[in-house]
Amino acid sequence: MKIRNWDNLKTIPMFEKITRKSLSGEKLTVARVELKKGGLVPGHSHSNEQITLVLSGKLIFRSETEEKIAVPGDVIHTPSGNFHEVTALEDSVVLDIFSPSRSDWKE
Repeated sequence: MKIRNWDNLKTIPMFEKITRKSLSGEKLTVARVELKKGGLVPGHSHSNEQITLVLSGKLIFRSETEEKIAVPGDVIHTPSGNFHEVTALEDSVVLDIFSPSRSDWKE
C-alpha cells in the first residue's frame, strides 16, 4: 500500500487555464483537474472509460449529441471512444478516473 498527498504531486499544465495532478496504478488513473473560468478542454475521444466527479464549480459537458451543465456532486460517465469537451463556467475542480490507466499521463 502506498499513500500519496495531492499537495506533493507535480502540477501538469494541460490547456490554457487548466492543470492536473494525477496518479496511475496498473489498471486505472486518478486525476485532480483544476479549470479556471473560461478554460476549455477541446473536443476529443480516447480509448479509456472515464468517470468525472465535480468537486466544485460549474461546467458545460458536451458530447456529439448533447450538452449538460454539471455542478458539485454530479458524476459524469464518458464511455470509451466517446467524443466529449468541457468548458468551465466558473473556477472548478473535478476528479477524473480513467480505466485502463492513462499510459500517456504516466510520469
